Amino acid sequence: MSPARVSFGKSGVGVKSSSRAGSRQLSRAGTIAGSATCAAVIGFCIVYGTGQPHIFPMKILTRLVLLVVLACSFTACLLKEPVFTEGFAKADSTLGGVWAGDGDESDPRKLELALCAPLDDTRYVIHYPAMDKDGIYYEARPVVIRDRTVLQLRALATLNDGIPKADAERYTLIWIEKVDGGKKLRVRALTEAAVKNKTVAEFRKTLETESTDWGKLFGEPANFHRLKDR
Repeated sequence: MSPARVSFGKSGVGVKSSSRAGSRQLSRAGTIAGSATCAAVIGFCIVYGTGQPHIFPMKILTRLVLLVVLACSFTACLLKEPVFTEGFAKADSTLGGVWAGDGDESDPRKLELALCAPLDDTRYVIHYPAMDKDGIYYEARPVVIRDRTVLQLRALATLNDGIPKADAERYTLIWIEKVDGGKKLRVRALTEAAVKNKTVAEFRKTLETESTDWGKLFGEPANFHRLKDR
Protein backbone atom coordinates (compact mmCIF):
# COMPACT_ATOMS: atom_id res chain seq x y z
CA MET A 1 0.00 0.00 0.00
CA SER A 2 1.22 3.48 -0.77
CA PRO A 3 1.82 6.12 1.93
CA ALA A 4 -0.45 9.06 2.63
CA ARG A 5 -0.07 12.01 0.31
CA VAL A 6 -0.94 15.60 1.07
CA SER A 7 -1.76 17.77 -1.92
CA PHE A 8 -1.91 21.51 -2.39
CA GLY A 9 -4.11 22.88 -5.14
CA LYS A 10 -6.85 25.30 -6.03
CA SER A 11 -9.36 23.14 -4.22
CA GLY A 12 -7.46 23.48 -0.98
CA VAL A 13 -5.25 21.33 1.19
CA GLY A 14 -6.24 17.70 1.39
CA VAL A 15 -4.96 14.24 2.22
CA LYS A 16 -5.22 11.16 0.07
CA SER A 17 -4.21 7.92 1.72
CA SER A 18 -4.21 4.24 0.91
CA SER A 19 -2.04 3.21 3.83
CA ARG A 20 -2.77 1.60 7.20
CA ALA A 21 -6.53 1.89 7.12
CA GLY A 22 -6.90 0.81 3.50
CA SER A 23 -7.96 3.02 0.66
CA ARG A 24 -9.36 6.34 1.86
CA GLN A 25 -9.64 9.93 0.76
CA LEU A 26 -9.68 12.57 3.46
CA SER A 27 -10.17 16.00 2.03
CA ARG A 28 -12.75 18.75 1.94
CA ALA A 29 -15.39 16.10 1.38
CA GLY A 30 -14.67 14.79 4.87
CA THR A 31 -15.61 18.08 6.45
CA ILE A 32 -18.68 18.46 4.24
CA ALA A 33 -20.01 15.06 5.16
CA GLY A 34 -18.95 15.29 8.80
CA SER A 35 -16.95 12.81 10.79
CA ALA A 36 -19.88 10.49 11.43
CA THR A 37 -20.76 10.18 7.75
CA CYS A 38 -17.14 9.60 6.76
CA ALA A 39 -16.86 6.87 9.34
CA ALA A 40 -20.06 5.19 8.23
CA VAL A 41 -19.06 5.11 4.59
CA ILE A 42 -15.55 3.83 5.22
CA GLY A 43 -16.68 1.42 7.89
CA PHE A 44 -18.93 -0.58 5.58
CA CYS A 45 -17.18 -0.31 2.24
CA ILE A 46 -13.42 -0.10 1.68
CA VAL A 47 -12.30 -0.43 -1.91
CA TYR A 48 -8.90 -1.80 -2.81
CA GLY A 49 -9.01 -0.93 -6.49
CA THR A 50 -11.23 -3.90 -7.32
CA GLY A 51 -14.52 -2.03 -7.22
CA GLN A 52 -15.76 -4.51 -4.62
CA PRO A 53 -16.61 -3.74 -0.99
CA HIS A 54 -14.72 -5.37 1.83
CA ILE A 55 -16.26 -5.83 5.28
CA PHE A 56 -13.86 -5.41 8.19
CA PRO A 57 -13.97 -6.78 11.76
CA MET A 58 -15.17 -4.41 14.48
CA LYS A 59 -11.64 -3.80 15.82
CA ILE A 60 -10.51 -2.53 12.43
CA LEU A 61 -13.69 -0.52 11.96
CA THR A 62 -13.01 1.23 15.26
CA ARG A 63 -9.56 2.17 14.04
CA LEU A 64 -10.99 3.49 10.76
CA VAL A 65 -13.55 5.63 12.57
CA LEU A 66 -10.80 7.14 14.74
CA LEU A 67 -8.61 7.93 11.73
CA VAL A 68 -11.43 9.66 9.88
CA VAL A 69 -12.57 11.74 12.86
CA LEU A 70 -9.05 12.96 13.55
CA ALA A 71 -8.09 13.62 9.95
CA CYS A 72 -11.27 15.55 9.24
CA SER A 73 -10.41 17.80 12.19
CA PHE A 74 -7.35 19.33 10.60
CA THR A 75 -6.77 18.70 6.95
CA ALA A 76 -9.55 20.60 5.18
CA CYS A 77 -8.52 24.17 4.46
CA LEU A 78 -11.54 26.08 3.23
CA LEU A 79 -10.52 29.70 2.71
CA LYS A 80 -8.12 31.54 0.43
CA GLU A 81 -7.77 34.45 2.83
CA PRO A 82 -7.66 34.71 6.61
CA VAL A 83 -10.76 35.39 8.69
CA PHE A 84 -8.68 37.39 11.18
CA THR A 85 -5.76 39.73 10.48
CA GLU A 86 -5.57 41.40 13.90
CA GLY A 87 -6.81 41.06 17.46
CA PHE A 88 -4.97 37.80 18.11
CA ALA A 89 -4.71 36.48 21.63
CA LYS A 90 -1.50 35.65 23.42
CA ALA A 91 -0.26 32.14 22.75
CA ASP A 92 -0.97 29.69 25.56
CA SER A 93 2.29 27.91 26.35
CA THR A 94 0.38 24.99 27.88
CA LEU A 95 -0.77 23.95 24.41
CA GLY A 96 2.83 23.19 23.51
CA GLY A 97 3.77 19.53 23.31
CA VAL A 98 2.80 16.30 21.57
CA TRP A 99 -0.90 15.40 21.50
CA ALA A 100 -2.32 12.01 20.59
CA GLY A 101 -5.78 11.19 19.34
CA ASP A 102 -7.66 8.98 21.77
CA GLY A 103 -7.31 5.34 20.83
CA ASP A 104 -5.23 2.20 21.25
CA GLU A 105 -1.81 3.15 22.66
CA SER A 106 -0.43 -0.39 22.69
CA ASP A 107 1.25 0.32 19.35
CA PRO A 108 2.67 3.87 18.97
CA ARG A 109 2.60 3.45 15.19
CA LYS A 110 -1.18 3.50 15.31
CA LEU A 111 -1.42 6.83 17.09
CA GLU A 112 -2.40 10.00 15.26
CA LEU A 113 -0.08 12.64 16.68
CA ALA A 114 -0.14 16.43 16.55
CA LEU A 115 2.92 18.45 17.51
CA CYS A 116 2.28 21.99 18.73
CA ALA A 117 5.21 24.33 19.36
CA PRO A 118 4.82 27.98 20.42
CA LEU A 119 6.63 30.16 17.88
CA ASP A 120 6.28 33.56 19.52
CA ASP A 121 3.78 35.48 21.66
CA THR A 122 0.87 35.03 19.23
CA ARG A 123 1.73 32.04 17.04
CA TYR A 124 2.25 28.30 17.13
CA VAL A 125 3.63 25.87 14.59
CA ILE A 126 1.58 22.68 14.31
CA HIS A 127 2.65 19.53 12.50
CA TYR A 128 -0.13 17.05 11.81
CA PRO A 129 -0.10 14.09 11.44
CA ALA A 130 3.31 14.30 13.10
CA MET A 131 4.27 10.66 12.53
CA ASP A 132 3.62 10.85 8.78
CA LYS A 133 6.19 12.17 6.36
CA ASP A 134 3.34 13.86 4.49
CA GLY A 135 2.04 15.65 7.56
CA ILE A 136 1.12 19.31 7.08
CA TYR A 137 2.93 22.15 8.81
CA TYR A 138 0.55 24.91 9.92
CA GLU A 139 0.91 28.35 11.37
CA ALA A 140 -1.72 28.66 14.10
CA ARG A 141 -2.89 31.95 15.63
CA PRO A 142 -5.27 32.03 18.61
CA VAL A 143 -8.34 34.23 18.72
CA VAL A 144 -10.80 34.45 21.62
CA ILE A 145 -14.41 34.91 20.46
CA ARG A 146 -17.34 34.85 22.84
CA ASP A 147 -15.03 33.43 25.54
CA ARG A 148 -14.08 30.54 23.24
CA THR A 149 -10.66 29.82 21.79
CA VAL A 150 -10.26 29.39 18.05
CA LEU A 151 -7.03 28.69 16.20
CA GLN A 152 -6.75 30.15 12.72
CA LEU A 153 -4.68 27.67 10.73
CA ARG A 154 -2.61 28.52 7.67
CA ALA A 155 -1.10 25.60 5.79
CA LEU A 156 2.60 26.29 5.30
CA ALA A 157 4.10 23.28 3.56
CA THR A 158 4.52 19.54 3.34
CA LEU A 159 7.69 17.54 2.77
CA ASN A 160 6.56 16.14 -0.58
CA ASP A 161 4.58 19.02 -2.06
CA GLY A 162 6.45 21.96 -0.63
CA ILE A 163 4.77 25.35 -0.36
CA PRO A 164 1.11 25.63 -1.46
CA LYS A 165 0.14 27.61 -4.54
CA ALA A 166 -0.72 31.26 -4.07
CA ASP A 167 -4.37 30.70 -5.04
CA ALA A 168 -4.88 27.60 -2.88
CA GLU A 169 -7.35 27.49 -0.01
CA ARG A 170 -4.83 27.53 2.83
CA TYR A 171 -6.84 28.82 5.79
CA THR A 172 -9.31 27.25 8.17
CA LEU A 173 -10.39 27.48 11.82
CA ILE A 174 -10.49 24.93 14.60
CA TRP A 175 -12.35 25.42 17.87
CA ILE A 176 -10.41 24.01 20.81
CA GLU A 177 -11.49 23.36 24.38
CA LYS A 178 -9.34 22.23 27.27
CA VAL A 179 -10.61 19.22 29.19
CA ASP A 180 -9.47 17.61 32.44
CA GLY A 181 -7.37 20.55 33.53
CA GLY A 182 -5.64 20.90 30.20
CA LYS A 183 -4.55 17.25 29.97
CA LYS A 184 -6.96 16.74 27.09
CA LEU A 185 -8.20 18.79 24.15
CA ARG A 186 -11.51 18.71 22.33
CA VAL A 187 -11.04 19.88 18.74
CA ARG A 188 -13.76 20.80 16.25
CA ALA A 189 -13.10 21.69 12.63
CA LEU A 190 -14.85 24.38 10.64
CA THR A 191 -17.31 22.90 8.14
CA GLU A 192 -17.59 23.93 4.52
CA ALA A 193 -21.29 24.62 5.00
CA ALA A 194 -20.37 27.36 7.46
CA VAL A 195 -18.50 29.38 4.83
CA LYS A 196 -20.39 28.39 1.70
CA ASN A 197 -21.63 31.39 -0.31
CA LYS A 198 -20.26 33.80 2.31
CA THR A 199 -17.52 36.36 2.11
CA VAL A 200 -14.89 36.24 4.82
CA ALA A 201 -16.42 39.36 6.39
CA GLU A 202 -19.90 37.81 6.39
CA PHE A 203 -18.63 34.61 7.96
CA ARG A 204 -16.74 36.51 10.65
CA LYS A 205 -19.88 38.45 11.55
CA THR A 206 -21.80 35.17 11.83
CA LEU A 207 -19.07 33.72 14.03
CA GLU A 208 -19.10 36.71 16.37
CA THR A 209 -22.88 37.08 16.65
CA GLU A 210 -24.09 36.05 20.10
CA SER A 211 -27.11 34.18 18.79
CA THR A 212 -25.09 31.99 16.40
CA ASP A 213 -25.03 28.29 17.28
CA TRP A 214 -21.41 27.22 16.84
CA GLY A 215 -22.57 23.63 16.67
CA LYS A 216 -23.77 24.45 13.16
CA LEU A 217 -20.44 25.97 12.14
CA PHE A 218 -18.04 23.36 13.49
CA GLY A 219 -18.13 19.60 13.13
CA GLU A 220 -18.09 16.76 15.63
CA PRO A 221 -15.25 16.86 18.18
CA ALA A 222 -12.06 14.85 18.01
CA ASN A 223 -10.40 14.20 21.36
CA PHE A 224 -6.68 14.46 22.01
CA HIS A 225 -4.66 13.82 25.15
CA ARG A 226 -1.20 15.02 26.07
CA LEU A 227 1.46 12.49 25.20
CA LYS A 228 4.56 14.56 26.01
CA ASP A 229 5.04 17.83 27.83
CA ARG A 230 6.09 20.92 26.00
